[in-house]
Amino acid sequence: MNPTRRHIIQIASAGAAGVCGIPVWAEGIVSEIQKGDQLMAAKGDNKQPLKVQDIPIGVKPVMAYAMDPATQKLRDATRMDKLLLLRFDEADLTPEAKSIAVSGVLAFSAICTHQGCEVTEWSKNDKSLLCFCHLSKFNPLQTGSVVKGPASKSLPWIGLASDNEVLVINSGFSAKPGA
Repeated sequence: MNPTRRHIIQIASAGAAGVCGIPVWAEGIVSEIQKGDQLMAAKGDNKQPLKVQDIPIGVKPVMAYAMDPATQKLRDATRMDKLLLLRFDEADLTPEAKSIAVSGVLAFSAICTHQGCEVTEWSKNDKSLLCFCHLSKFNPLQTGSVVKGPASKSLPWIGLASDNEVLVINSGFSAKPGA
């Protein structure tokens, strides 16, 4: 096969972007998260499944990955599997948010729907999630709806349940994670 000049430039650009930390997406990446998976903190030394009380009310999101409870294997093969967890007072949740939450804890894809950067910050003032790459804001109380662009699609959410206070995945994503 003789690659075209355009193909060579695309490959070089993707490699350079990856080295610089700019998200590079391959078509067809699918999350492996499954109903019944437990949640584990993405950072830190805590090797125990996350419990409801591990998520503080109204502060910075907790980043997490799903874990197969039978094999103890993290589902972290792709960035598309990274989740962010927030906890609210249950009285603050809308009926729609209550239907996907457990004890006030909501889970969303940590990947911005604009260009695939990570959504990591919480603005306590306007109760929104923030992606610092291009300053998109999302409202978790309105199941991830866009408050301010350039993102035009809501953050995908994933339903939660609990098993003896351990956070458990209860549904698939509401939409495909990522840009």
